[in-house]
Amino acid sequence: MLVYGEALLNKQPICIVDAPGAGPLDPASRIYFGIHHPIQYNVKVKELGHVHADYIQRLRGYWNMVNRDATNQDMEVTAAAEEEEGY
Repeated sequence: MLVYGEALLNKQPICIVDAPGAGPLDPASRIYFGIHHPIQYNVKVKELGHVHADYIQRLRGYWNMVNRDATNQDMEVTAAAEEEEGY
């Protein structure tokens, strides 16, 4: 769904599994990969859900497409951290 005045989208949708009681996201919801928002440990957040397992690769691919030069972290470090977290 395009927002009024929005240009055509160049990425495919990413399926989100709603958290219990969260309700669906607005069809006009977007992910902006260019801005990173650190979340502090003592800040309350609302659980919206999670990315469906079939769409994780697409999500990571889009993030890498936008941020490929934005990090100096070695890919092995990233992979090890994701493995520990169960990705």
